[in-house]
Amino acid sequence: MESNQDYLIERHESKRIVCFKLSEMDFAVYIQNVREVISMREVRKVPRVPSFIEGVINLRGNVIPLVNLRKLLGLQLQDYSQARVIILSVNSSLSVGFMVDEASSVRLIKKKDLLAAPPVKIRGIDQNCIEGVISGDENSILLINLLKMVSRDDVQLLGKTLKQL
Repeated sequence: MESNQDYLIERHESKRIVCFKLSEMDFAVYIQNVREVISMREVRKVPRVPSFIEGVINLRGNVIPLVNLRKLLGLQLQDYSQARVIILSVNSSLSVGFMVDEASSVRLIKKKDLLAAPPVKIRGIDQNCIEGVISGDENSILLINLLKMVSRDDVQLLGKTLKQL
């Protein structure tokens, strides 16, 4: 039987991630920034925003900007009516939604299973946005920081735009 100390060490060296698919690729984000995962909602277009911003959605009275990850990464676009949206908290007053094809699971990963990020772009993602690579049974999973994929200037522009809505 596992001792209490072993459990605490194991828990400290493990983190929860949300796994998702985009095209045929497997990705994950640390769960601590994830507010929730929802089904696609009606999207309202917003003028004068970067092209990868699909628009905004209404989530229980809150206006959430929606990033189309396929556009951001230069992947082939597809109908997004069946997409899932991963909502991340940027700060106390702003959350951002990221469109993904499928949010597949929440997993617990051990620190030892996380390989260092390679020093090059992978799948069009800058190295500073990659937290690491998780070696899986079937496929490797790219652990990314979605918030780093959107520039600070874009986030500020979104905040200003949302205040005008």
